[in-house]
Amino acid sequence: MICSTCGASEQYADGLLCSNCGCKSGFFEPSGDQKKDALEVIKGFGFKRPILAHEISKACGISSKDLRSLVHKARLRGVPVGSDKRGYYWVRAADEMEPTLEQFYGRIRSLRACVEKLRAIRAELAAGRVPTFPEQDSLL
Repeated sequence: MICSTCGASEQYADGLLCSNCGCKSGFFEPSGDQKKDALEVIKGFGFKRPILAHEISKACGISSKDLRSLVHKARLRGVPVGSDKRGYYWVRAADEMEPTLEQFYGRIRSLRACVEKLRAIRAELAAGRVPTFPEQDSLL
């Protein structure tokens, strides 16, 4: 469901209320056409000139969250959507996929480091010890 005022996709059990803008103006479900249109928009942009997520969202009437989900599902089906800090683009050459792959590799490395820290905490707890951790100020 998408807020018809600001495009956020939130719904609360106590009724429809947008947590982004606070409105109750109404929510709608994006149609298959809107989702297909987002990929068509991306297809019009290449590596040298990508398009920002908020521009796609605005043009197609879908939230950024729904756009990310759509792109993820499209990639899983083998659709060549690339992205980097500049935006989304249609991959037309092998080397254009590198920035996207590097983003994913970075996320994998970060998640792997987090898993290792959590495993160490679990081991400390299993041994009956209270895990030590850095002071909160050093975490920022």
